[in-house]
Amino acid sequence: MLSTLYMAAFAFKYWLHDVPFYRLWRDRGEYERHSEASMFSPKYLRFLRRIYKVCFAFDTANFALCCLLFLAKCVGALPWW
Repeated sequence: MLSTLYMAAFAFKYWLHDVPFYRLWRDRGEYERHSEASMFSPKYLRFLRRIYKVCFAFDTANFALCCLLFLAKCVGALPWW
C-alpha cells in the first residue's frame, strides 16, 4: 500500500511542481538572466545551475522508477495493496 501511495504522491509532485518549475527556470527571459548575473558571481551561478540540473535528473529518475513500479503492479509482479 505504501508503494502505491508513494507512486501517486510523487507523480503529482513531479507533474505539478517539478516539470513546470524547470520549464519556467529554463525559459526565463533576458531580464531575469541579467538581474541574476548582477546579484551573484558567474561561478556561483554555474554551480547553482549544475546543482539544479542534477536535482531535476534525480527527480526524473525517481519518476521513471515509479513508472516501472506501476507497470510491475499492472503485470501482477507486485501486489496493489
